[in-house]
Amino acid sequence: MIIVVADDFTGAAELAGIALRYGLSLKICGVSEIETTCNNKTGCIVNTNSRSLEKYIALAQTKKTITAIMQYQPSLLYKKIDSVLRGYVVDELKVQMELMDKSSAFVVPSNPSLGRTIKDGIMYIQGVPVADTDFCNDPEFPITQSNVQRILNDNNVHIVEPNSTITTGISVAAVNTAVDITNFANHVHDAQALAGAGDFFTALLATKYRSIDTQAPILLSPFLFVAGSAFSEARERILKWKKDAIAITSIDDYFECITTSKDKYVLAIKENCSSITATDLRTAMAKQVQILISDLGIKEICIEGGSTAASILEVCGITTLTPTHELARGLVRMHAADLFITVKPGSYPLPTDLIQP
Repeated sequence: MIIVVADDFTGAAELAGIALRYGLSLKICGVSEIETTCNNKTGCIVNTNSRSLEKYIALAQTKKTITAIMQYQPSLLYKKIDSVLRGYVVDELKVQMELMDKSSAFVVPSNPSLGRTIKDGIMYIQGVPVADTDFCNDPEFPITQSNVQRILNDNNVHIVEPNSTITTGISVAAVNTAVDITNFANHVHDAQALAGAGDFFTALLATKYRSIDTQAPILLSPFLFVAGSAFSEARERILKWKKDAIAITSIDDYFECITTSKDKYVLAIKENCSSITATDLRTAMAKQVQILISDLGIKEICIEGGSTAASILEVCGITTLTPTHELARGLVRMHAADLFITVKPGSYPLPTDLIQP
């Protein structure tokens, strides 16, 4: 049995998509649905959404989650964290280590397949120090340092180079290549709590399972794209869609609906929304999505941004999702009730040949 604990929804969906490559269907649920979703031989993915919570609530949520899933004695318990270490990474790992009675935690946040690496204790995005990228503008966890220990605000965290010995406490792997990831995955042991991003999870699965071929689905209409990311690439994409739109409808002070073609729509955030907090903006956007689903008869929705996706699911009362297809890395299609939902991390590229509103 495999159980993943993710701190945001797109991270949960990304790993569900990776599991599909190996013939594993891991349903995604919230903390309250653990008992009804994880009581099977395969396992599940629990989204705590802790990255969007206040710290004390996030740690309580983590404790509740780890306590609940320990009864199933999973063969692999994996803590999905952000690949650039946003969130309460160290604090949540310490909770996990205590509850699992582990003396060490081994963390591999790097995703070399996406150009996200760590060298000499510095995190890079496509060769650029992370503090010099769009991640410095994150509304809740701005990354203003590139040194891993400073990002984590903990000088006791060990940076482990390839072929080095892993010590007790929390160790973060310095990874530059896929080979580094594979080597680390082949040398994990039971005394460690394991955490990381998508590439490390992939490498861990590859040690026990064989990958399978899958076919891409035909997406349904009416289709709604929810643009909930603040990354520059996302903003530029919206400007292009507005330029080519057949209609643009202002909804209120914060949102507009862009009709890109027949039965295809984009819900976008207007510029200059500084008068509203990020949390309130997400909630307001989720309520608008619920209205559009009803008014436009939406059958398929793609949501950009993990916190945005979590708010939409909460407002729409969706607690459990079944992954059906990995359209691309991090772009995972799921089914819930009468709706197909695809989610995408805000910082990941959008393959317009697959998703084109």
